[in-house]
Amino acid sequence: MKAKQLLTPAMAAKTYLSGMIALGFMLTSSSVFAQVKIGSNPTIIGANQNLEIEDGSGTKTVVTKDKGFVGIGTSAPISRLHVHETALPVFGSTIAAFGRPGNKLFFFETSATLGAYNGLVKEGDSHLIFSPDGDPYIDADAGMVIGPWSVNPASPGLKIMESGNVGINVASPLAPLHVGLTKSITSSAAYLYFNIQSGALVPAAAGAQPISIYSAGSIVSGNGFMSTNGVITSSDVRIKDIIGKSSTIQDLATLRSIEITDYSLKDKVRFGNKQVKKVIAQQLESVYPQAVSRTADYIPNIYAKAQHVTIEGKFVTLTLAKAPELIVGDQVRLYTKNNEEVYTKVTSVTGNSFTINIDQPESEYFVFGKKVEDFRAVDYDAIAMLNVSATQELAKEIEELRTQNLALQTKLVQINELKAENLARKEQSDKLEAKLANIEKRLGLSPEENVSSVVRK
Repeated sequence: MKAKQLLTPAMAAKTYLSGMIALGFMLTSSSVFAQVKIGSNPTIIGANQNLEIEDGSGTKTVVTKDKGFVGIGTSAPISRLHVHETALPVFGSTIAAFGRPGNKLFFFETSATLGAYNGLVKEGDSHLIFSPDGDPYIDADAGMVIGPWSVNPASPGLKIMESGNVGINVASPLAPLHVGLTKSITSSAAYLYFNIQSGALVPAAAGAQPISIYSAGSIVSGNGFMSTNGVITSSDVRIKDIIGKSSTIQDLATLRSIEITDYSLKDKVRFGNKQVKKVIAQQLESVYPQAVSRTADYIPNIYAKAQHVTIEGKFVTLTLAKAPELIVGDQVRLYTKNNEEVYTKVTSVTGNSFTINIDQPESEYFVFGKKVEDFRAVDYDAIAMLNVSATQELAKEIEELRTQNLALQTKLVQINELKAENLARKEQSDKLEAKLANIEKRLGLSPEENVSSVVRK
C-alpha cells in the first residue's frame, strides 16, 4: 500500500508557477492558441474563431482570434460588433437586426404593434426611425424618419431620403429641402409681395399668412429665387424712421444712367452658356451705390483643372496651364473628382504652381478660384423701387405734356377758325374786286384809270 503524498505550500507554489509559465508560452506562441466551442457541433470550430457558440439551426455567435471582432448571427464579422439577421424580422419576434440581404441599414423592432421600428418608437411617437432599403412600412427610399410616425408613408414628419433630399411633411421630397407644410402666422405688419402674373409689387393686408419657412435673417442663394405666388416683404411704417420722399427727377436721371448688359456666367458647369440681361454690380455701384452690398465669397478667377498634382504628406502642389492669380494666404475652393468641395489656404506660389495643405490629399483637383472680401451683390428690389419712382416722374412729365398738348390743340382750333374767317373775307374781297372791274369795263375806263378818279373829275 502506497502512502499518499501531501502537497506542501512550497510544492503548490512551484506547481502554480510552472502552470503559469506554460500558459504564457501557449498564449505568446503564434502556433498555439485556445479555442472554445459551445453548442451544436462541439468538435468543429472555425479556424479564425477563439469562441464559437452554435445553435441547432446553425446560427453562430463568434469572437475572432485575429481582431477580436464579435459576430452575432455571422461567422465573419467585419466590425467590432456585427449583428446580422438572415431573414425579414416578424413583428414582436426580433429584438434587433443590423443588415439583412440586399440592404446596409439598421432595423430595430421590439414590439408587436405595427410601426414600432425601435424601442423608442410606437404608432404616433415623435422619435427617430431608421428605415431599411425598400421597406414598405416607412418608404421605399427613406433612410431615416423623425416622427410623428404612422404606418402611412405619407404621414407628417421629417424624412431624410437615400438621395439626400430632406422632406418636411411631404412623402417624396423633390429637392434637397422640400417643405410641404404651412402654418398660419398672424402679424400686425403690412407686407408687399411680387406678383408673378402682374409683374408688380402688390400690398398685402396685415393678418394671418400661410408660412412654410420663416427666417429671422437674410436668405442667400447661389442661383435664382423662384416663386409661383410672390415675394412678401414687411413694410409697416412703425418699423421705419422716415427720411423723406425720394426725388423722382433725380431717380429718373439715376435710372437712365444704369447700364443693362448682356452676359453669361463663367461657371459653365453650374450655369451653362445661358445668356443673361441684367446689371453689372460695379457699374451700378458707381451710379446707385445703395443698391450694391459687399460680402465674402469665392470667384472663378482660375476655373481650370490642375494639369499635375504632386503630393508630399499633407502638402499638395497643383500645376496649372498658366500662372494663377493667387498670393500666399489666399483661400481657394477646389473640387475633387467626386465633385466634393475643398476649402484651404495657399502656402506658396511659384510660376504656374501653388501649394496647399490638405489632410486627405487626392490625385485630381479642379481649381475654382479664390476668396475675395469685396464680392458684390445687387439688391434688385432697390432697382425696382428706383424704377417705380422714375416711372412716377415720367407719369408726371407725360401728364404735363398732355396738358400742353391740349392747350396747343385749343390754340390750333382758334387759329383754324381765324384762317376760316380770313378765307371768307378774302372770298368777299375777291367778289368786290370782280364787281369793280366789271363796272370799270362798262364805263370804258382804261386800266390806268379807275372809278374813283372819274368820280373826282
